[in-house]
Amino acid sequence: MQSGKRIFLLLGILWAIGYAQSIEFERAVARVDSLFKTYRYSAAQVIVDSLLRSHPEHPRVLIQAAILELSRFQPDPAIAYLEKAMKQDPQNAEVYFRLGNAYSIKINQGGFFSKMKSARKMKEYWEKALEKDPNYVDAMVALYNYYQMAPSIAGGDKEKAAELLTRIRQLAPEYEYYLLATQYHREKNDERAVEMLQRSIQTYPEFKPAYLTLAYIWIQKEKLDEAEKLLTQLLALDPQNIHALDELGEIYLQREDYAAACYHFRKALDIHPYYVQARYHLGMCLKRKGDVEEARKTFQFILDHFPKHPLAKRAKTELKN
Repeated sequence: MQSGKRIFLLLGILWAIGYAQSIEFERAVARVDSLFKTYRYSAAQVIVDSLLRSHPEHPRVLIQAAILELSRFQPDPAIAYLEKAMKQDPQNAEVYFRLGNAYSIKINQGGFFSKMKSARKMKEYWEKALEKDPNYVDAMVALYNYYQMAPSIAGGDKEKAAELLTRIRQLAPEYEYYLLATQYHREKNDERAVEMLQRSIQTYPEFKPAYLTLAYIWIQKEKLDEAEKLLTQLLALDPQNIHALDELGEIYLQREDYAAACYHFRKALDIHPYYVQARYHLGMCLKRKGDVEEARKTFQFILDHFPKHPLAKRAKTELKN
């Protein structure tokens, strides 16, 4: 009898330990997801490294590890993590969506045939994500843009794009005006693009991509005051938005306010040290203000850490000049 009680007690203790570990794991995973939302990849990396040691085969951990690699513009290790996750959980739509994202980065690397292969895989994985989860909005948005932009020989399909837009409108109506605007912008019809983006912001004031895209158009048209106002509104909604900080830095750079420009680029890099665009812009800011040595260090950092990034070529050119 005593022996039976001991066994039940031991089983209870083991269950409690396992339950506590499970709760701890879920909290860690949720914490990483939260850090991703605010671009805190460095802090997330510490947790993910620990999770990879304790749960090296868990699909969610593998996906998070892949997201970190993609944040550093490293598609190959991301693909390795995601293919491992796919074997563990072949029904997980996010795995396929992230694989599509990884191949979208690989399009910028390699020669013509390599780019074509990556584009095909990108499309196939996004379609696979939608097959696994027909309501996966992020996959729909990615495919909508692909079908709109790609030539028909590469899988572009205006009819499929229109069908997807109808579904997106039903599931995530905040995307409708924004996606129409991006299409108008690609067609160089900025008057309609601006109209759609303004309507998006008025209707869905917390939908952040509309602010960024409209600000980008205003910057292109040298309407810097309008762009600054939009980005300030966005940062009030989302103070950690690295893209808004970078675009605001560009505005100050055009105004030759180098102190303010460098401040905003550095603030973006404090949040996400591997944000290559902000680092390149910081290098340009430093160069224009006459801090040549720091500018060279900034450009060299890009070459050392992101040799395959599209901005690496421009950084190399700046180092030669």
